[in-house]
Order: sequence, then C-alpha cells, then structure tokens
Amino acid sequence: GQIQASVGLTVYTNLQMAIDAAAEGDGTVTVMKEVSVGSGKSLVIPSNVTLNLNGRTLTNNGIIVNLGNIEGTGTIANNGNMASFENSIGESITVNNGANATNSSAYAISYNLDGGELESVNPYYYDDTITELTLKNPTREGYTFDGWSGAGLNGVVAGEDGETLVSLPSGTTGNLTFTANWTANEYTITFVDEDGETVIHSITASCDSEITAPTDPTRIGYTFAGWDEEIPETMPVGGMTIKASWVINQYTITFDTDNGTVIEPIT
Repeated sequence: GQIQASVGLTVYTNLQMAIDAAAEGDGTVTVMKEVSVGSGKSLVIPSNVTLNLNGRTLTNNGIIVNLGNIEGTGTIANNGNMASFENSIGESITVNNGANATNSSAYAISYNLDGGELESVNPYYYDDTITELTLKNPTREGYTFDGWSGAGLNGVVAGEDGETLVSLPSGTTGNLTFTANWTANEYTITFVDEDGETVIHSITASCDSEITAPTDPTRIGYTFAGWDEEIPETMPVGGMTIKASWVINQYTITFDTDNGTVIEPIT
C-alpha cells in the first residue's frame, strides 16, 4: 500500500500503526497523504502522541478519538463521531462537520506498569459505550504479575493467557489509571568451595531485596583469598553461584639435632 505516515525516518502504510509506534516513544506522527477513517472503523490518538496533519485532509467516516494533539495545518472532514479533548486540536486545523457528524465524551486510560513492559498496546480510552476492557498483562523480569488495580474498576477477571477482563461501573467518567501489581520472585545465591560443588553458604531472598554478604569462610591450612565474583548488593534475577578462592599457607619444619649435624629447615 501507499505510505500514509511517518514517525521520524520510519514510514508506515497504515496511520494507526504509525500512531501505535509513536506511542511507545512519545513521538510525533506526520501524515504523508490524504487518509480516510472508514465507516465502522476508529482512529485513536493516545495522550502522548502528536499527529501532524502536514497540510493533508483527514476524512472521518467512523470515529476519531483524540486524546493527544493534532497540529500543523490541514483539514478534518468529520462525517462520523469525533471525541476530542479541549485544546487538543491546533488553531490552524480546519474541522468541517458533515450532516451526520457527532461528538462524544471520551476519557483517557493511562497505565502505571511499575517497571513492567507490555508486548502490545492496551486500550487508550473509553466512552459511555464501553463497559468492559480486555487488557494485556505486562511482564517484569524477576516478578510475577498480580493483576491490575485502580479507581473505577468494577471487577477483574482472568481472561485468556496473558489477558485480564476489566469491567467498568455504569456511569464511569473521567480519566483512569490502571496500576500493575507484582510479587517479587525468590532466588538463591549459592556460595561454593573451589571444587564448585561443596556448599559453604546460601542466601535465598526476593528479587531486588538487599543482600548481606556472609562472613569469610575458613579452611585449615589455607587463607581465604576472596570470591570469584563480586557479591551483589541486591538479589539478582535467577540468583547466582559464587566460588571461593584459597591460597595455600606456608609452614616451616625445623630440626633440633642436639648439637649434631645441622639439617636445613624445610618450608
């Protein structure tokens, strides 16, 4: 297909795909050709994205939900439903409302992932027609996802693998924030002797919790020379094995020959 938009130096043949890509990095989408939102289709501009019309016309026969900013120069031919926050459309943009044009209230949904990551995009908005949302569950290295929380949640039900079904109470309005909750996994740091098998000490703790280094081990005839890896300050993901190093002590045998032939000491 023809190029519809660009994000930086990357071009896209689909405007919504460009917008979704820009949402991952608080970016700007530049429209490269005339674009139409078909009947029954939607175009969603999240709150951290700016859409630059770049002198083009955006024809809306479906629904445009603008939670971000539309700027530059250009025209929106609105023949469908357009939900937009105040001041999010620049003064240089001309909006021509057709006979069937409507406006509705839409509200932003933001996510506090608390160190987690999403492999795909979750819903950016809701309106009075939406009572249930399907949220992709985030992942976080070293942690187990414990579900979403936030004001406005009526119920949370486990869906398919990696998804959560969230229902919204009737009459819900206003912007929402959903927070990811986590439980830290437990891992073990094992301290072994130089043979790599004999366990000297072990520490089991939650991921990222503080670690107290063990006291130096002792071994008859040897001086402890340290560990082969630096002991971390906090429990790492997956734990680790750390091996002891030793230096052989030197001793001297002296011989008392009771005034006989001198025998040199052995060290």
